[in-house]
Amino acid sequence: MCRAQDDVATSSFDVSKNREVLPTNVKPLHYHLTLEPDFEKFSYEGTVFIDLDVTEDTTSISLNSLEIDIHSTKISAGGSEITSSPKLTYNEDAQVTTIAFDKPITAGSQAQLMQTFTGQLNDKMAGFYRSSYKQDGTTKWSQPMPDGHSRALMNQH
Repeated sequence: MCRAQDDVATSSFDVSKNREVLPTNVKPLHYHLTLEPDFEKFSYEGTVFIDLDVTEDTTSISLNSLEIDIHSTKISAGGSEITSSPKLTYNEDAQVTTIAFDKPITAGSQAQLMQTFTGQLNDKMAGFYRSSYKQDGTTKWSQPMPDGHSRALMNQH
């Protein structure tokens, strides 16, 4: 049996302790992610659109990322393109990519970030990974969809 002495709702427990927390200048509202795996090369191509609520005037957006190569990044706000060639920096220890741009986006705006990227289907059982199974003595690779299509879509609200 496990008993807790503190009420979680009134506790002073800090969920950010011992982990990196992204800046709060933007808040993600909706993700539209497309992943296209290639099971022969154990790689994938991806595109993500992220709708953002801008909570502070900003010239940067930070995202968690690991083991992907970002090929393009575009940011728009209020129906106008903010940038299609921002400066990207990656902090490997924190696993954070920071996107910096010159034209500020004002607080209260709605923005959209679009990125294209590639990555490896690793066998580490983490992230977007590959898994295999044996059938009649032959190694087969799992497919993301039972009908054989090699496209996975994820929408998160």
